[in-house]
Amino acid sequence: MRRVDYWIGVPLCALVSLVLWLVRCMRPSRTNAHTPRRVLLIELSEMGSALLAYPSMCRLREQYQGVELFFLIFDRNRESVDLLGILPPDHVLTIKDDDLLCFSLSLMKLCCTLWRVRCDVAIDLELFSRCTAFLALLSGAKIRVGFDNGRAEGLYRGTLHTHRVLFNHHRHMSENFMAMVEALRGIEDPPYVKLGDFPTYPLPIFNPTSAQVERIHARLKARGVTPSQGADLVLLNPDPGILALRGWPIENYAELSRILLDRFPKIIILIIGLPAAEQFARQIMGRVPSQRLVNFVGGTDSLSELLTLLSLARVLVTSDSGAAHFASMSRIHNFVFFGPETPALYRPLGERTEVFFQGLACSPCLWAENHRDSSCRDNVCVRSISAQAVAERVTTRVPIKT
Repeated sequence: MRRVDYWIGVPLCALVSLVLWLVRCMRPSRTNAHTPRRVLLIELSEMGSALLAYPSMCRLREQYQGVELFFLIFDRNRESVDLLGILPPDHVLTIKDDDLLCFSLSLMKLCCTLWRVRCDVAIDLELFSRCTAFLALLSGAKIRVGFDNGRAEGLYRGTLHTHRVLFNHHRHMSENFMAMVEALRGIEDPPYVKLGDFPTYPLPIFNPTSAQVERIHARLKARGVTPSQGADLVLLNPDPGILALRGWPIENYAELSRILLDRFPKIIILIIGLPAAEQFARQIMGRVPSQRLVNFVGGTDSLSELLTLLSLARVLVTSDSGAAHFASMSRIHNFVFFGPETPALYRPLGERTEVFFQGLACSPCLWAENHRDSSCRDNVCVRSISAQAVAERVTTRVPIKT
């Protein structure tokens, strides 16, 4: 997808930008001040980014009474938007990315839907993706907002967006998203947003139903876990996903487990994750023989089930991941490792979030400009976070029953 986005996207952006320039020369129009009626937000690939975009959606509804919001996301990530409860189900548009043929067919169907919906504003939340820039153009929206590098080199997307908002590496992603909403206020010259602070909107708290709780209890029981009334659940999420540089060492997870199990005789530690995380769970459990350390990998089948588990637990220890962001929709104490990426941009929004970030000279090394493809092969930035330091932070910040 990156190769297609670059080798086809760049020349296509140049060609379409030339066509748009010719059209503007023949039919000049002003598109700065605008009161939107229907707004399409585009964020395809990151589940956690849907949560970071939640304040922007709240801001749109607050500023423009009666505005209709639509959200475009990959089909596999749809539940991340549904769980926010801010959009009707038929306003969440999806596109499949199983393979190139599936993507192409899904794209044609999507175009028909977009032309029927007829949004007048499209906000491209992706970081410099040419694909989403074209999707914004194909939506037919006259106002198209997207990130821009200003005078910096690289990440060329032409002039497909009518409002090119400066991407600020020194502001949190939720504030960068909010700046795109503020660009609709009518300032005529770039940069369109000249504000110091943005309003805050807390994420909704997920409250599981009794049926959802019973389902998770049944799965825990099937894994040999029957939490007593005085027990606290501690969750470990050791799988860094496709970005291995994010991963905290397995031996550190094992050492943290030993410390917490010794310090808190009533806790039960669950190792969680998708089925692909099975290898990590086995390695941790091989180092820490304890009946209170349980392999719960694959124990949840959906985001709502994950949130149910998070709502039942006391602590989550995880790399920067989707789980870290969805923990913000629960009351769990969330401890997140950063290093290859920076919490200044991607810190989860929850009030009970604690981050570990060493701030090395080379950190962060994953960002939009290098498409999250670092030359580093030794993530000292994460490895140097000791299990003892994490255990001390958990002990001092979380009221765990002893």
